[in-house]
Amino acid sequence: MIGGTMRMTSRFALVAAAATLFGAYSANAADLGGGCCADLEERVAELEATTARKGNRVVSLQVYGLVSRGILAWEATNGDDGGGELDDGESADDVSLIDEDGSIFGFRGSATIKPGWTAGYRMEFEVAGEQASSPELKQNNLWIESEQLGRVTIGQASVATDGIAHIVLANTWSNSAAFQNDIYTEFTAGSYGNFDGGRGDLIRYDSPSIAGFILSASWSDDLNVETNDFQVADSDDDEVWDVTLRYSGEFNAFRLAAGIGYTDEGNGDDIIQGSASIMHVPTGLFASFSAGEKEFDGGDSDDYWYINGGVEKTWLSYGATTVYAEYGEYADGDDDTMWGAGLTQRFDAAALDIYLQYRHVEEDDGDDEFETFLLGTSIAF
Repeated sequence: MIGGTMRMTSRFALVAAAATLFGAYSANAADLGGGCCADLEERVAELEATTARKGNRVVSLQVYGLVSRGILAWEATNGDDGGGELDDGESADDVSLIDEDGSIFGFRGSATIKPGWTAGYRMEFEVAGEQASSPELKQNNLWIESEQLGRVTIGQASVATDGIAHIVLANTWSNSAAFQNDIYTEFTAGSYGNFDGGRGDLIRYDSPSIAGFILSASWSDDLNVETNDFQVADSDDDEVWDVTLRYSGEFNAFRLAAGIGYTDEGNGDDIIQGSASIMHVPTGLFASFSAGEKEFDGGDSDDYWYINGGVEKTWLSYGATTVYAEYGEYADGDDDTMWGAGLTQRFDAAALDIYLQYRHVEEDDGDDEFETFLLGTSIAF
């Protein structure tokens, strides 16, 4: 009898507790402006931050990428010198859907070894739209970094001079190459215009930032310097090494970034190149300059110089608008001149850029001409 009474009492207690919890939940759910939703959102954010972590909870994992697509209208004219897919004096034009900027996705993360020391990794793939049958591995490396001594990277990564010819502070959809797609070479047998570094299986060192300066150097024995593709080294002549010095800083109302680099390609050829950019922050006015020279083993050389400038201001609430013009000259046997203009609109809320660009490239003797109108967009994640 006593046992039955206790069981009945326990059941009533459980029912009462359940009713109390249900009432509390209902009251909080009805109070949409209360603290419950904030707590729930915070918990969801925590779950989202940890969902992608696999294997262990010591090393972080970040997924990132960029999707880029565009519409390119182009016209190519081949002069009397021949070359490319066009006959002498023939022209061609078309409108194409392209992946102009190179869509990428990747994974990166890091972990703390001890205070002041960290280790990390990076894997990155490029998907070039219809131009590639499968993603191409671009980065596959790990690194160890000391706050006082700098970072050492080993694996497939960018050489020290990668990007040294393209330092621009403004959000211009532009670089110092004479053109930015393969159609130019296919139809006119044109040149690439600059000597920016690529990627390889390498060892790289980056110093800590000292008064805004960073010293970098890399060494690789499997980089094909002509195509930036990978190859198996069969002698010391295949070794490629480079060194760069970069600077970034602000003084008064100006922002400045610059870099210079030297490359020994291991076959007797060497390159010196660099670029610099300055922006007046209150007005948004900016200018950038890039130049380089490549000396060949036989004594010949190629060189180029490039300049762009314009204004970047937040005239619209969506984000900054960048308007710019550009000009470059390229001496590489077929001397080319390039000029153009462009506009980029940033949408901060979506990490989205929409850009419009016009470029005209021609040989100094007027034989080959190539012009493009490009409307493109890219979104980062």
